[in-house]
Formats: sequence, structure tokens, C-alpha cells
Amino acid sequence: MKHRGAGEAGWYRRNWKTVAGVWGILLGLLGLVAAIGWTAIWLSRPKPHVHVRTNLEVVEPSADYPLATCVVSGKPLRPLPDRIAVIYGGTEVQFCCEVCIPEFEKDPERFMKTVRDKSR
Repeated sequence: MKHRGAGEAGWYRRNWKTVAGVWGILLGLLGLVAAIGWTAIWLSRPKPHVHVRTNLEVVEPSADYPLATCVVSGKPLRPLPDRIAVIYGGTEVQFCCEVCIPEFEKDPERFMKTVRDKSR
């Protein structure tokens, strides 16, 4: 009677290209599924929005904003994805909260002076 283990080892030696090909296909499919999943998660991210009425364009906050505090309240800005940013006169302005936007709109040039001075 032939030892079963020796025959199996011979089969793998003879068919290693097939085994490697199957594993390659499986890993490729796994990568494809992961890429599709990450794309779906990325596309489902909510667009930036605010819950107050404003005539300003609300945008995604940028990392190169020169100030670390809100121009209206003086409070520290939130971490990047949670900040609120608008465009005024072609310049980005970031706020600590939505409450500061109406205050900014009352006299924007007063606050823009601070932003322009820091961005130079």
C-alpha cells in the first residue's frame, strides 16, 4: 500500500503553476472587492453642508488654512473633516461652528482683514 502523503506532495510538484494561478485569481478578486468597497465608502461620504441659511458657497475645508482659531469667536477650529468652510471674495474662511456664519455675514470685511493678514 502506497503512503498517501507522498503522492499528494508529488501532485503539488507537478501542478504548482495551476495552484499558483488559482491563488493569484483569488487574491486578485479579493483586491477587486476591496477596491469596490472602498470606492463605495468614499462616494457615500456626505457633501459639506451647514444648517443655517447663507449666501456664501460652502466648501470642503482645506488643510493649508492659515488660522488655527475662528475669526468670529476666537475659539480653536475643529479637526479638519469637521470644520466649516465658506468662500468669500475668492478666499476660504473657516469657522468653529455654524453659529459664527451669520455673525460673519453681518460685517465680513472686518473678519476678512484677519484672514488676509495671516495668509501673507
